[in-house]
Amino acid sequence: MSGAAVYERLVELTSTARFLNRVVKRSLQAGLRSPMRDLLIRGMAYLCRLQIKKLQHPMAPSANTPRLLLLSPERFTRDINELADTNKFQIFLAPPAWQFRLFSLFYDRVDKETETAVVRHLSHLRLEDYERRFLGFAMAHHLDEPVLIRAQDDFRTFLAEFLSHLYRSLRIDCVAGVNFWYRQDVHWGVVSKQLGVPYIVFFKEGFRTEAGDQQHIIDRCKLLGGKFEGTYLAAPNPEVWGVFRRAGYVDETNSGSVGAPRMDALAKELSGGTPPIPDNGRPMVTLFSFNPGIGLIDLGIKAWPDNPDAGWGKLFRATHAAFAKIAVSCPKADFVIKAKWGGSWIDKIREAIRSGGVDSEDIANLRIVADEDPLGLIRKSRVVCAFNSTTMLEAAVMGRPVIVPEFREEIAHDLRGYVKFSGRGDIFDIVNSFEEMKDCVQQRLTDYQIPEQIMAMRRTEFEKWISNLDGTATENWCRVIESAIGNSLTHEHSRAASSSPALSSAVE
Repeated sequence: MSGAAVYERLVELTSTARFLNRVVKRSLQAGLRSPMRDLLIRGMAYLCRLQIKKLQHPMAPSANTPRLLLLSPERFTRDINELADTNKFQIFLAPPAWQFRLFSLFYDRVDKETETAVVRHLSHLRLEDYERRFLGFAMAHHLDEPVLIRAQDDFRTFLAEFLSHLYRSLRIDCVAGVNFWYRQDVHWGVVSKQLGVPYIVFFKEGFRTEAGDQQHIIDRCKLLGGKFEGTYLAAPNPEVWGVFRRAGYVDETNSGSVGAPRMDALAKELSGGTPPIPDNGRPMVTLFSFNPGIGLIDLGIKAWPDNPDAGWGKLFRATHAAFAKIAVSCPKADFVIKAKWGGSWIDKIREAIRSGGVDSEDIANLRIVADEDPLGLIRKSRVVCAFNSTTMLEAAVMGRPVIVPEFREEIAHDLRGYVKFSGRGDIFDIVNSFEEMKDCVQQRLTDYQIPEQIMAMRRTEFEKWISNLDGTATENWCRVIESAIGNSLTHEHSRAASSSPALSSAVE
């Protein structure tokens, strides 16, 4: 079969799949308006139950430990593993496909006129139209758009019935997510709380060092009604927690700074002293790759924008090309570029290097990787290069020289306020050109020890923006979950004593 024939066949199959998906969706929408509604919802809850996976762990918790359902579980990353290692909870993973499909059952009926009104209402946010629309779908009652309000009310009424059946089957004690404005999570979480199942948000986007970053969070808080609708909002660090409180979104009774469990292992490692820098054999220099849209979501700039010069596009190309040229000039050292994921990201790195007049395939001491552990790479490295990434502070507290490329000619003037730690030459080596970067790398390959007074400042910044360094973040997460479940049971007993049959039957 020719390439053209294969392509046509794929298009045909895709079109067929989309058609069948629309047929199924329309049938479900009609069924939910029919006398068969209750039976249909029970069936949907049963099918969803079959798709919910239980996190497997070598030390399986006992059957009577609390049951935790994670929304958008893929966003939790390594924190899930740390939580599972405590053996205190049975952890279930909500299927993202089901979350989005249930959402679309109600919101794809919103007419174009209303969608346009939503986009217009949120025009002050520098987001793409689709992001404004999805944010609007998470905050219907605060936009005063009748069609949108009806969609939200219908969706939440459906969820109350659907989740009642699902939670009875799974015996869920608590629900947790990682962001309070994810459209696929917010309604699910709020309705769970209304049913008596605590809803906790362990906020993941805590690396918000600049004023623009923080204003982005405050805007979202205000747009979502100004008050958190869940049970507890857990921030990873004290600075972001302070942003939530300044916005009036939470107070000390329903929020706190709890740390990031994935950083506990690093904290425990650092408690024994700064990890030694390898000083024998071939030294290694690692660049943690960044995408052109990193930290620019509130400007409506995607990770990989269509315009290659948008965002940090020019800096991306210049930095990766410079790193490759420096590798050529330092044949006695090994150079590694760490991409966040493989495939297209690595292809773009290779393209960026070629734009500088060299080919990565021809550089014997240069590797481009995606799957290696970031902390493992830092341990092996004598020098680290990074931009707008948490790896800047991770490498910093591990005692590595950290070179930050802030090439003046490659950063647009209106983006300078989004460069993290700009001007912090006291804790990082900030370079403004290829020549400065080359000189700095060559110097740091031999002069790599960091004085203790600088290390103390680095640790302060890490705890301020990433996580605590006392290694208690996992314990804090457990305490928050256990407290929420305990309070929920107390309230449930109170409600039972005051005889509220409708609600108690929904969460039994």
